[in-house]
Amino acid sequence: MARLPRIYVEGALYYVTSRGVHNQEIFMTPSDYKDYIDLIAEYKQQFGFKLFSYTLLSTHIHMLIELKNNITISNIIRDINSRYTKIFNRRHTKKGNLFQTRFKAIIAEKETYLLLLIRHMLLDFKRVETTKGPEEFHYSSYIQFLEPTKRQHPNVEEEIEEIFSVLGGREEALSEFISNIDKKGIGELKKIVGKKKFLGSENFVAHIEDIIKETREKQKKKKQFSKRVLALYIAGALAIIFVSIAVINHFYRQSLTLRTEYGKTLALYQRTLEMLKKEQKEALRTRGDIESYQWKIRLAEKALEELKAERKKVIEDEKAIEGYSWVVKLTQIGGLKRQFPDIDTLSFINNALISKNMEQQGFSSPKYSKRQVQGGNVISWEAIQSNSKGETVSWRGKWNGKRMRGVISMRLGSGISMDFSFVSVGERIKK
Repeated sequence: MARLPRIYVEGALYYVTSRGVHNQEIFMTPSDYKDYIDLIAEYKQQFGFKLFSYTLLSTHIHMLIELKNNITISNIIRDINSRYTKIFNRRHTKKGNLFQTRFKAIIAEKETYLLLLIRHMLLDFKRVETTKGPEEFHYSSYIQFLEPTKRQHPNVEEEIEEIFSVLGGREEALSEFISNIDKKGIGELKKIVGKKKFLGSENFVAHIEDIIKETREKQKKKKQFSKRVLALYIAGALAIIFVSIAVINHFYRQSLTLRTEYGKTLALYQRTLEMLKKEQKEALRTRGDIESYQWKIRLAEKALEELKAERKKVIEDEKAIEGYSWVVKLTQIGGLKRQFPDIDTLSFINNALISKNMEQQGFSSPKYSKRQVQGGNVISWEAIQSNSKGETVSWRGKWNGKRMRGVISMRLGSGISMDFSFVSVGERIKK
C-alpha cells in the first residue's frame, strides 16, 4: 500500500511520534532535552501552530499539534529534527542521521480525542520511568499544566486554557483525569493509536479521505506536468548547449588569436634583438661603427620590456577584484529556512566589501582581506559584517578570472543561523 501523503487539515489534531534510528537514544543529557524544547518553542513562534502536549523520552518524542497558516506537519518536524540532529552530533561527536527518516503522524478529531491523546502521551513514559508519576517527569508538558508560572516556554497558555474549557475544570481536574484510568483503558487506547491513521467519527474520516484523494490527484497532475516541463527543459537545455558551444568557440578563437599575436610579436622582438646583438658583435670584431647598434639594441630591449609589462598588467587585471562588482546568485545550503533574496550585488570599493542586500538590512561595509592561491591564479578573500544588534555575516570567496564564488554564514538574533553558497552570473562590472 502506498504511503499516505502528508496533508494539511485545519482544526484537526496531529499526534506525532518520532523515533531515533534503530531506537537509539536521542537524548543523553539534560542539555539535550533543553535544546529540543528550545527548538519547539522557536518553531512554534515562527510557524504559529498550537501545541497541546509533548513528551520527550530517551529514544523518541510525542507531540500533539494543531496546524495553522498552511504549514504542514512535515515542515515542522523536519525543521526541528534537522536542527536538533546538528546540535546533538556536535555535542556528542557523532555523525549521520539521528531520527528515523519517516515519523508517524495520526490525524485525530479534536472534539473527541483531545483529552484522551493528552492522557495517553503523558502516561507513555511509564514504560521507561516506572517509579515516577507524570507530575515528576520534567521533560513533558504536564508540569506546565500544573504550574501556571511555567507556561511560557514553550508558550502554551492559550492551549491549556482551551484544554481546561473542554475538561470543565482546571489543574486539579486535569490531574485527576490523567491519573484516573485503569491498565485496560491504557492498553485499548494504545492499541487504537498503534493501528489507525485517523481517529474520529465517520464524517471526519470521510472528510480526511476526500482531502487525501484530492491531494493525490493534484500530485499526479503535478507529476505529469513536471514531466512535460522536464521535456521542454531538456529541449531548451540542448538548444542552449548548442548555442553556448558556438559562442564559446567564437570567443575561444578570438582569445587564441590574441595569444597567438602576442607570441608572434614577442618572437619578432626577440629575433630583432638577437640580430642587432649579433651585428654589433660583428662590427666590434671588424672595428666598425658599433655605436649605431647600441641605441638600436636599447630601443629593442625597451620595446620588449614594455610588451612583457603590458602583458603582465593585462594578466593581473584579469585577476583583480578591487574596483569591480559582480551580480551573484545565492543558494541556501543550511540553517533555518526563511524567505531571503536569492540575488545580490557584491562590490569591492576602497578595500571594502559592499553587499547590496546586507546594506539594505543595516549591516556595515567592512574591509576585506585577500591573498593569492594556486600559483597566483586565484584570489581568495574574506570579510565579516555586523550590525547594531550584534548579528554577523561572514563571507569567504574566490575569483579565478572567470567566476566569483563562495559561501555566506549568517548568525542572526535568537540563535538563528543560515548558510548560503553564491556564484556570479554574467561578467564582472568595472566600477
